[in-house]
Amino acid sequence: MSLRLRISQTILFAFLTGSIAAQTPGAIFEVATTSGNPLDPNSDGFITSSGVGFVLPINEESTDFEGTGWTTVYHQTTEPTSDLDTGANCGSSEIVDNHISGQHACYVRLVDPDSDPTNRNEELIVRMRIAQSPTGAFGYSMLIDTDLKIGNTGPNADPNYTSGNPGFEVELILGTGGSSNGVQIVNVDGTTSGTQLAFYSGNARRQRSYAANSNCGGTPVFLDFYVSFADFPSGVTSATSLRYVFATASSPSSALGGSASDIGGIDDRTLPSDDAAFSSVVLSAPVVNYAGIPPADADGDGIADSSDLCIDLTACNYTANPTAACTYATTWYLDSDGDGTGVAGTTQVACTAPSGYAGTSGDACPSDPAKTAAGVCGCGNVDTDTDSDGVCDTSDLCTNNTACNYTANPTAACTFATTWYLDSDGDGTGVAGTTQVACTAPSGYVSTSGDACPSDAAKTAAGVCGCGNVDTDTDSDGVCDTSDLCTNSTACNYTANPTAACTFATTWYQNTDGDLAGDPGATTTACTQPSGYLAVAGDGCPTDGSKTSPGVCGCGNPESNSDSDTVCDTSDLCTDLTATNYAANPTAACTYTTSGFTIDACDGQASVSFDLDTMTVATAAWVYSVLSGITGFASEALVTDMVTLDFSLSGVGNDTLLIQATTGAVTENIQIVVNEWEYPVRTSPLTVTAASSPAQIDGTISTTFTGHYGANVTLHANGTTVPMVSGVGVLRSAHYVVEGYTNVKGCYNPEPATSSTPSGSPAPVNLVLPCLKCH
Repeated sequence: MSLRLRISQTILFAFLTGSIAAQTPGAIFEVATTSGNPLDPNSDGFITSSGVGFVLPINEESTDFEGTGWTTVYHQTTEPTSDLDTGANCGSSEIVDNHISGQHACYVRLVDPDSDPTNRNEELIVRMRIAQSPTGAFGYSMLIDTDLKIGNTGPNADPNYTSGNPGFEVELILGTGGSSNGVQIVNVDGTTSGTQLAFYSGNARRQRSYAANSNCGGTPVFLDFYVSFADFPSGVTSATSLRYVFATASSPSSALGGSASDIGGIDDRTLPSDDAAFSSVVLSAPVVNYAGIPPADADGDGIADSSDLCIDLTACNYTANPTAACTYATTWYLDSDGDGTGVAGTTQVACTAPSGYAGTSGDACPSDPAKTAAGVCGCGNVDTDTDSDGVCDTSDLCTNNTACNYTANPTAACTFATTWYLDSDGDGTGVAGTTQVACTAPSGYVSTSGDACPSDAAKTAAGVCGCGNVDTDTDSDGVCDTSDLCTNSTACNYTANPTAACTFATTWYQNTDGDLAGDPGATTTACTQPSGYLAVAGDGCPTDGSKTSPGVCGCGNPESNSDSDTVCDTSDLCTDLTATNYAANPTAACTYTTSGFTIDACDGQASVSFDLDTMTVATAAWVYSVLSGITGFASEALVTDMVTLDFSLSGVGNDTLLIQATTGAVTENIQIVVNEWEYPVRTSPLTVTAASSPAQIDGTISTTFTGHYGANVTLHANGTTVPMVSGVGVLRSAHYVVEGYTNVKGCYNPEPATSSTPSGSPAPVNLVLPCLKCH
């Protein structure tokens, strides 16, 4: 309440003193102190010709600038809002466009008291649009090219070019902090630091005002400053042809030497350095001449020499493309066969290719459009040498470069390499898996494969006993003596599998119920599995095909335990997982608890009744009893299935009513949260604060409350509702009838609302919210 009142008093003071005008686009909020200030000639506190703020919306502010002769400083492109080298985007060093026009970030105006542009008594005004008003030390520069030369290459290169300054002679700097706070003129010809020619400290020659448009949002400003031509380098007057580039820096000093934060009228990110960006803007910028003297035009093509990159009348493009470097006539060669290469001995010199001529020479086949050299097969023939052996295919009988003789004897039919097999034991038969492909047999290789004993010269097949062994099988069982591992006649595999170790008969278990385990008490011994027997024992239920162990429910019974409480369903009286005792007491009937019901009432409200049958989990003939009642602020009464809550007792509070519902073998407990809330009570008089105008929602009605439960209270006035944020409601200037208040719990207290018990005879309060601007 007190804080909001102090804020309103501050606004009133600003209105009465006139300082509130500084919030208006076009209003000046930092005023130059020089006598006869040309930045605000009529000293009305606005930069507009109308003497009031810009009438919004306005497409272009310069249409309403005070003073005549304003011109827009050239943009090469739309000014981006995220191309800074230093500083924050949309901050105090961000140059911004008018978002409607896409340009108009900087303006200049010449003030000439006697219309003589040469006597140096003129003043130059610079107006620059910035995203937000600077609150620290920044620099705002106008860089001026007075000799119309820039860069270190081309016909208009500046002889005083240096790294960091591609060709500017003068820099105007507006500094906003530190020892450089003020406006200065600096001679920067051939340097990045320069010599100060004049310094106007503090606010002597500068001002700030609010702009109407910006491509950054927020509150853009115009920064204005002016300088005198009398302080410029000798020989520079307002009649001198000039080119401008504007820029900012993150310190109140020069934007040269790589220090620029933002360069106006170009996307800084598209060029590798500040010098490249400065040169790009200057070379495309128009020349400014306040005396109306046309710039020099040596070749008469309508382009000033300062912007013309080609002034040589002998050049091909001296008028066709004067903003590009000069190009000259070249030699062209006759191309009679149209293959793009001409004959060296027949030429013409021209700017563009004559018909039938090409830019390159050296055609050795001038009548063959497919060739410029004779090649393998000569002019007039297709050069086809498939195997690249230097013999044209028309004379070559073997053109397959994989052939054995494709170069050795290209005039004979092709012969090819064959596969040869390693013969390591010298028996004349090689190994199929070890080969070489060659035109002739490699040493140790033969043309026939199939040697299964490549290390045994006596065998090409393993035989009974294998490679390297004599085939001996004494017992004629088809197994070589060296491999026969079982000689025990009692073994199961004595003859069946003599190359494996002996195996003997094992124990098998009878499986009468057809499951996966046998009866450990019924066995037999055999080499192979008998019918009806298994190798695995362990069947604890040998006559129950669904079980091998009794489990929870025993043999012969299905394992049904719905609630996983270790009690078989056949013995479990409660298998419902939603019951409160499904595991705690599985041999008793299920019990349930129903919760989540809430009853809200305001202090002293009439009784509330409800039917318990609507709160149970199933339809049944229920019998109800109170397990835990309400104490203190209210009471309950239970009759059959109806509960009545009486809120007439003194006080407010919260409690839980617990009721048991029983039917047959099922019991439910019903939990009901009961709340009784206070009414909002006004603890201070209603106070009004005037609105700034009839149309503005910025007047207030304010008071303080108890019973608001830490939330906003709703005020009821004129048939509508107003949120009281921290006890303050914001409204327009009008007459109001305040009827009452509702808190966050829905409890309504009519006026007068100074008692916790609502009045039986409401008395609305009449209030008038005045208009500050109307008085």
